[in-house]
Amino acid sequence: MNKSIRILSVLAGVQVVLVALVWFGRSDGGANVPLRLVEFAPASVAKLTLADGTQNVELTKDTAGWQVQANGYVRTADAAQVNNMVNNLAELQVQWPVATTSDSAERFEVSAKKFQRRIGLQDDSGAQLALLYTGTSPGLGKVHARSDAADEVYAVDLANYQLPMTLDDWLDKALLALPKDLKEITVQVGAEDTKKTWQLRNDLAQGWLLDGAKADQAAVLSYLGQLQKLRVIGLAEMGAIVSQDYESFVEVGSLRWQSIQEAGVLVLHASIGEEAEFLLSTDDRTSKYRVTTRVGEGFLPDKEDLKGKLSNEEPSA
Repeated sequence: MNKSIRILSVLAGVQVVLVALVWFGRSDGGANVPLRLVEFAPASVAKLTLADGTQNVELTKDTAGWQVQANGYVRTADAAQVNNMVNNLAELQVQWPVATTSDSAERFEVSAKKFQRRIGLQDDSGAQLALLYTGTSPGLGKVHARSDAADEVYAVDLANYQLPMTLDDWLDKALLALPKDLKEITVQVGAEDTKKTWQLRNDLAQGWLLDGAKADQAAVLSYLGQLQKLRVIGLAEMGAIVSQDYESFVEVGSLRWQSIQEAGVLVLHASIGEEAEFLLSTDDRTSKYRVTTRVGEGFLPDKEDLKGKLSNEEPSA
């Protein structure tokens, strides 16, 4: 009899647990089902603002794409980088909170007064879509986070370094890269009184011509490939180079390019000091960008390196 009672008691206990699981699963959407930290549609985001308590970065989307604003400068942002971050924020999953009180929010540095990152998202009308805070890290690739709409603090798959606070970190590093459909390039090397000029032109029948003669096609394509993959390091005014006197940089040449739909000019500046440093600017010279030594040294090649080796010879049989 006692054995039967014990069995019935165990079965009753199991039944209570099952009922509780079903009940809580229905009431809160499933305790084991991950929820979103914040709810918003990534496509509706037109503004992303970041703050760390001392500085701010603002990313805004317009018809031309994403722009980054920081320290009084506004430049083209890396659209893929911004979109990836917006999508990552929208997909942040949470399950069990690590804390639920305002005191713990201060301790984990995710309160409105104490935070490591404050992240705001708005639509094109200025309406706030979401506001969240990130703070201390519980482990590699994790950060404590809280939505402004709730008290719960969660550990999420994100890191504060993925939310950088400088213009250079969000800058489109390919903003000076030349387009693929180039038709013509004119290179000027040297100062105005001693300049040397040569031209590359794409002829549909003969290929690339150097000052009217057939060029070394492989050498030209290699050079154009470098220009089309050109990447800058960052805005000159935002880097260590700002501490140097701009008078120590001189213009060493320029490159005028034309594609099927666009045209432009890039100007190369080099430092006079022992260690070569290079800057690139557009023809208005209002913004200069730091580039690597490799980019600077290869930007204006010697004309002889592009000459066709068989230009004056009969083709072999």
